Amino acid sequence: MLSLRFIFLLMLYCCYLGKSFANELEQVTPVTVKNPQPLWLAEKFESRRRGLENTPPKIWAINIHHYRDFCYLTPEEIVLWLPEDNRSGQLDRLIIKEKQTQREIKLRWLAHETTLAWPNNRLPIQPGHTYLIKLGDASEYNEIIVHQIPLKNQTIAGQIQWMKQQGCDWQAEMLLEKQTA
Repeated sequence: MLSLRFIFLLMLYCCYLGKSFANELEQVTPVTVKNPQPLWLAEKFESRRRGLENTPPKIWAINIHHYRDFCYLTPEEIVLWLPEDNRSGQLDRLIIKEKQTQREIKLRWLAHETTLAWPNNRLPIQPGHTYLIKLGDASEYNEIIVHQIPLKNQTIAGQIQWMKQQGCDWQAEMLLEKQTA
C-alpha cells in the first residue's frame, strides 16, 4: 500500500514540475482534485482530431498544406483543413493573403477544431483569384486558386466534368464517390 501511495505522490510531483507520462498519441488533460495542485491525466485517442489521412474531411475543404486548384459551389461551404501530421497540436496562427490585392488577414486556429470556416466577413472569396495561405511559422505560402462552379452545372455529372477541367480532380473524385455511395 505504501508503494502505491509513493507512486501517486511521485506522479503528482512530476505533474507539478510540468512533466507528463503521455506519449505522442495521448493528450494531457488538466483535472482539479481537492488538492489545489492540478492532476494531469493522459487520455488516449483512437482517432486524430484533424483526420487520419491526407484526404480532407469533405469536398469543400481546402487542404492548406498543398498547392492546388480548388472548386466550390458557394463561399459559405468552404472550410480550411490541414492534416494532423502538419499541425502543432496547439493554437496555430494562419495567414491568408489575396495575391492580386495583397490584402492579408491573420486567424487563430484552435487545436480542438477539425476545420476552420473560410473568413468571408474579413476576406470574401473571389472566383478565379489566387490565395496564399501559410501557418504563421512556415517560411513559404501555399497557393490556392479558387474556381466557382457555374450555376448552369446543376447535375452532379456536369459539376464533376467542370471540376476536372479546372484541375480539381481530387474533389471531382470525392463527389463521384459520394454520388455512387
